[in-house]
Amino acid sequence: MREIRVDEGYKKGLDEWLRQNTAIRLNVIEKPLGQTGFAVIPKRWVVERSIAWAGRNRLVSKEYNRNPESSEAFLYLGSIAMLLNRLYPRC
Repeated sequence: MREIRVDEGYKKGLDEWLRQNTAIRLNVIEKPLGQTGFAVIPKRWVVERSIAWAGRNRLVSKEYNRNPESSEAFLYLGSIAMLLNRLYPRC
């Protein structure tokens, strides 16, 4: 991992700690000047939507596994199911 994208709430402290202890850089996503209300921020939207879509799958969001490999496998299976449903929707 080379970069972490965060919102404005993480401006203080985390950036300095990352610089001192890791090679990861912090990219703070700020609101555009003059913005009021909601606006789509492209990269952030992708991550937030991916997490929300994964949360729709019960095996990913509700069932907790002891084995991280099982959790990862269920995340992949949920993603595959979501993509198949988008390609071939049920009528």
